[in-house]
Parts: sequence; C-alpha cells; structure tokens
Amino acid sequence: MRAKPFLALTGFALLCAGWANAATIPPPSPYFTITLTGWDDDESFDAVSNSTFSKGEEKGYSQNILCPSNDWECMCHDPHAVLNGGGDPIDFDGSYSFTADANGDVTLDFENVGPNIETFLISTTITKAQEGETFTCSSDLFKFCGFKDPPGSSGETLDILFTDPVNPGGIPSAVPEPAQYAVLLIAFGGIFVAQLLRTKLS
Repeated sequence: MRAKPFLALTGFALLCAGWANAATIPPPSPYFTITLTGWDDDESFDAVSNSTFSKGEEKGYSQNILCPSNDWECMCHDPHAVLNGGGDPIDFDGSYSFTADANGDVTLDFENVGPNIETFLISTTITKAQEGETFTCSSDLFKFCGFKDPPGSSGETLDILFTDPVNPGGIPSAVPEPAQYAVLLIAFGGIFVAQLLRTKLS
C-alpha cells in the first residue's frame, strides 16, 4: 500500500477509535443536576464521586424509593434527592459541599471536570426535626439509588448512594484524558501528512 492512502486510512481509523470510546451515540453528557427538596432549612450536604463501580457498593443500602406505592404525599413532601441530566455552570472534580436554602431546597447544575463518575454519594447529618421522616430518591442517570441505614435519631449520618449507571462509564469527564488527546493528535497528524504527500505528488 502506498504511504499516502495508508496514512489517511490510519488517521481515519484512529479518529474512529477515539470516538468509539463513547458507549453511546451521541456520547453521554458530562453535565448533571442535583435537586433536593423537603430537607431542613440551611441543611449541609457533602457530595463525593468515584470513577469505579462494584456491586458491593450497594450493600447495606435500601432500594430506591422508600415510599409506599402511589403515596404522593410522601413523594412530594418528605425529603427527596434527585440526580438527573442537565447542569453546566459549576465545575465538579470529585467532591463538593453545599447547603439547602431557607425552604430546605437545593438545585445545583454541574459539569464533571474530573474522572468519569460511576458512583455518586451525598451525605448529610439528620436533625431532630427529621426523625421518623421517609426519605426518597430518584435518577435518570443511574439505575440504583438508596439510603444507608436511615437513622432513627438526630446526629447520625444519612448516605444517599447513586450507582450502576445506565451508560457504561457513568457521567463522563468534560476534559479528555491525556491518552485520548494523544490518539486524536496522532490521527490528525496522519491525515495532515497524507494531505501533504498528496499535494507534493500532484
């Protein structure tokens, strides 16, 4: 095979390989939104993520929604946590702390600038006013969300875990890894050299 077609073909193949790293077409978005409703006013939360996933991480957590079926009062008024697609303004690099407003609500839009997110954990401390509450969660990005040992008294930590992403690889990073940059640079370099050879030979 002559050098010109070979370089062009190699460059095209590397470009395809780089884009094929995405599990879906179009690839999943690095943007996501946290929405919390019904919590105590000025309640503090910590959010941390992990770039790997294992089934064992769900052990000890309740399954998804802790409300009785079709209990709209529970769904609408008890503390609720949602992790959905959307987002943009705030950079998220693996951890973030935030506080609910005076109504006990939070809506934060994030862009993942760290590693891919395959597990997402939100933690808070239960107050006296929340004893006996039913906690609920949902997500359109992850198949599982649940609560670890929902506490029965104030001062205990409540963990809200989101795992098992619908798209393999979870929430992707908005910043390509160095290896991805290298593949793309080599690909464009091959196409550029092939174009130079074509110009010289014509």
